[in-house]
Amino acid sequence: MIPEDVNYQPNILGDILNGTDKDGFTDNIVSAEVLTTVLANDVLEIAPDLPTTYFNGGSGAPNFEGAIGFTGRTLQDDVIDVSLILLFGGGDGARFNGQEVEGVGTLPILVSDGVALTAEPTDTFPYLGSPE
Repeated sequence: MIPEDVNYQPNILGDILNGTDKDGFTDNIVSAEVLTTVLANDVLEIAPDLPTTYFNGGSGAPNFEGAIGFTGRTLQDDVIDVSLILLFGGGDGARFNGQEVEGVGTLPILVSDGVALTAEPTDTFPYLGSPE
């Protein structure tokens, strides 16, 4: 299958990664190639002039005003859930969250691994919280 034949869904990143240029396939500003490359490399550059975050949706859907992404990671960032939301969540981050779709049925839950942070990390290395 060639990229032109794939019906990519828009994601919530908007123009954070590569400006306002279209990807050539859909109205999705951040192309599937750019997004999957960033996620697959699992390497983040530090942005010293921005807050450190894996993804902050800013004002949220539909405009995500003030959103920033991939400027680093904090210990509280749920990297897996954020990655799944960016890949499968659609334009507002809520797609594939188990919702009912007329004519289709119940969509699977693909936007969370269901694992939450269970202990507060400490401020000193090795940053491990108390065992539970």
